[in-house]
Amino acid sequence: MARTPRPKKTPLKSQESALILRSAPSRRLSAAQREFNRLIRQVEDLRKQLVTTTAALDELLDLDARKLKPLNLLRARQAADLIRLLHPHLAQFRKARSGRKRQFNLLRKGILDLFDILFSNLGPQQPQDLLDIFAKVNGATVQEELDQAFEEERDALQAALKRDGIHVDLSDLGPDASEEEIRAKLGIDEEPGGSGSDNASSPPPRADPPRDITALYRQLAKLLHPDLEQDPVLRTQKEASMKDLTSAYKENDLHTLLRIELQWIIREEARVDQLSDARLATYNPVLREQIDELTEQIQSAYLHPRYAAIRHHINPVFGLVGFEGLLALERAEQELRLHRGWLQVLKGNNPASILPEIIDFYDTPF
Repeated sequence: MARTPRPKKTPLKSQESALILRSAPSRRLSAAQREFNRLIRQVEDLRKQLVTTTAALDELLDLDARKLKPLNLLRARQAADLIRLLHPHLAQFRKARSGRKRQFNLLRKGILDLFDILFSNLGPQQPQDLLDIFAKVNGATVQEELDQAFEEERDALQAALKRDGIHVDLSDLGPDASEEEIRAKLGIDEEPGGSGSDNASSPPPRADPPRDITALYRQLAKLLHPDLEQDPVLRTQKEASMKDLTSAYKENDLHTLLRIELQWIIREEARVDQLSDARLATYNPVLREQIDELTEQIQSAYLHPRYAAIRHHINPVFGLVGFEGLLALERAEQELRLHRGWLQVLKGNNPASILPEIIDFYDTPF
C-alpha cells in the first residue's frame, strides 16, 4: 500500500507575510480577522517608516557635521569682519541728507542680519567691540534682548498653564533660575530614585506588559524553550526565537510576539487561523495602541537630543518633508562666495564702491 505523501511545510517568506491571516475557499475571514490584517499591515508600514525616518535624520546629521557646521563657522567669522567694516559706513549714512534714509535702513538691516549669523553659530558671547556695535545698531544690548526673549517665553508658558487650569505665578523667575527652582514653582516633585539631573536624560520606564501579552509570552516560552528540544537544528532556532521573544516582551511589542507565534504555527503545520475572534478582541486594541506609539515616535523622532544640531533645519509642522539640508548647504556656499567678494572690496582702496551692491542685496525680499 502506497504511503500518503506528507504535505509540504509552508515556507516562511517574510515576517510580514507570516502575520497576515488568509481566507480559505470554504471560510471567509471574520470582521475581527480583517481588522487584524489591516492593523498588522499598518504596524509594519509604520515600522518601515520609522526606520526610514531615523536613517534620513542620521544622514542629515552627518551632512550637518561634515559640511554645514564648518561652513556656518566660516560664515560667522565672515559676518564678524563685515560688521566691523560696514558699521563706519552706517554712521556716514546716518549723517547724510534725509533722502538717503532708505539706504541707511537697508544697511542697518544687513548688519543686524550679519549679527544673526554670528550669534546663531558662535553664541552671544562676543568681543566687546562687536557687542558695542550691536547695541548702537539695534538700540538695545544683547543682554536686554536675551532678557526680553526670556520674559516672552516665561509669559507664554504661564499663559499655556493657565489654559490648562494651572494657576502659578512665574513672574519672579529670572533667566538665571535653576532647574530646581523652576520645578519647585511648577510643583513638580523630584522623580524617585535619585536627583533630577540623572533622571531627566533617561527615558521613562515602560509600563508592565499587559496581562494578555504576558499570557502569550508564557505560552510561547513553553513552546520555544530550547532545553526541551532534542533536534540540534531546532534547538538553535528556538534559542534565537527565545531571545527575540524576551526582548519583545520587555518592549510590550505584541507585533513581534505574534510574528514568533505564527512562525512556529506555520513551522508545525498547524492552522494559521488559530487566532480566534476572542483572542483578536484582545490583540487588536493592543495593536492600535502600538500604531499610536509608532506614529508618535515618527513625528517626534527629530526631537531626540541626538538630532539637536539639525533641529533648526526641520520644519516643526511638516517635519523632515520641510528639511532643506542640501538647499541650506548650497545657500551657505553661495553666501560664503558673496561675502568673500564684499570683504575684498571693503578691505581695498575704494570700500564705498561695494555699498550699493550690499544695499541692493538687502533690499531684495527673501
